[in-house]
Amino acid sequence: MNGQVSVEFIFVVAVSLILLISIYTVAFGQLTSLNRVSNINAVQSALDSIVIASNDAYSQGVGARKMVTLTLPVNLDLVAVGYNPFTGARTKTILVRYNNTYLYATANTWLNGTLPQIAGRYDLWVTCGQQGIYIGNRSSDVDRESVYFLLSPSASSSSAILVKNQDTVSRNFLAGKNFSKPGITFTLTPESFALTADSSGYVTLNVVTSSAGTGIYSGTISINQTGGNINWTIPVTVEVTGGEDDD
Repeated sequence: MNGQVSVEFIFVVAVSLILLISIYTVAFGQLTSLNRVSNINAVQSALDSIVIASNDAYSQGVGARKMVTLTLPVNLDLVAVGYNPFTGARTKTILVRYNNTYLYATANTWLNGTLPQIAGRYDLWVTCGQQGIYIGNRSSDVDRESVYFLLSPSASSSSAILVKNQDTVSRNFLAGKNFSKPGITFTLTPESFALTADSSGYVTLNVVTSSAGTGIYSGTISINQTGGNINWTIPVTVEVTGGEDDD
């Protein structure tokens, strides 16, 4: 009799364990699925917030910047900002991959830059330039979005742009101009320079209106960090007035 009770007890315990394991397996699977969906939604929300800020900066024009605070709950397997990772074609899309799921968000203009792939909280800049939106914190920066001169005929003026190397190593820079107007001499000093880590320097714009007629003249200057694919195109406007005769 005692043997029969023992067998029945073991049988009941075994069935109970099987049921508990089954319930745990189902519950664990559902929890894992819910957690994956939650992570996917969080990543998609982060991409959407970047695109919203990018569109906002783009609508304001060249030089506009927006700070985006985002949280990545998981590591990303793939990040492609502004290009198709399979063809290399330029796009207006941020494409990422998490747990074999591709997520994306598309902006109103061309995108360029980088995104972190490691889980964490980040503050990222989105910056509107001539070629679209740059996403990410640059290793260098400039302090001017545009330059404006108001001059009379046969006058001169200068303006300085601060260039900052925010990297932990030295960086080389090139400055160039696209400004060719009769009667206006436009020079940059220096046209090439190096900045040590965490330092800054100036590029000086010199304008002479030797024989320019009254009017508004426009062009651009470029400042490029060599080897880093970081470029700025800064609009320059020179307005020449008639002096006292205009009043």
